[in-house]
Amino acid sequence: MDNATAPTPAPAPAARDRALGILATTAVLALLYVGRDVLIPITLAVILSLLVAPLVRLLRRIGLGQTSSVIVAVLVFGVSFGAGATVIGAQLVRMAGSFPQYEHTVRRKLTTLNTLTVGRLSLITGQADRVISQITDKTAAPRTGPAAV
Repeated sequence: MDNATAPTPAPAPAARDRALGILATTAVLALLYVGRDVLIPITLAVILSLLVAPLVRLLRRIGLGQTSSVIVAVLVFGVSFGAGATVIGAQLVRMAGSFPQYEHTVRRKLTTLNTLTVGRLSLITGQADRVISQITDKTAAPRTGPAAV
């Protein structure tokens, strides 16, 4: 069985194919960038409709009509979103109000962080400068003493 040959590997994509792929990707991204003013609201509408659809189906099975099911589902999601935003907003206001209590602690931690990072770097840089200056002083200083013959 001398005629058995190893399978040949697939050829690498040509530079032309890669260039066309890059150009196609660039064109798609450019179109998405230009159309973002239209595409973002459409995308949000699709996402919201996917969120509301299960609740609408449940309300329809219970016996409400299509319009009332949609209105109730949108109100439920609106109230839920509003409640979540209210809770987060209240926590942000409370955190902002208590910031003066923690200002000293935050400053101390930032000072410690600065000392451990930038301070260490300054110390290492200073030591390196001293070593370099010592080396340059030794090489630049003329030799004193008897000359070797």
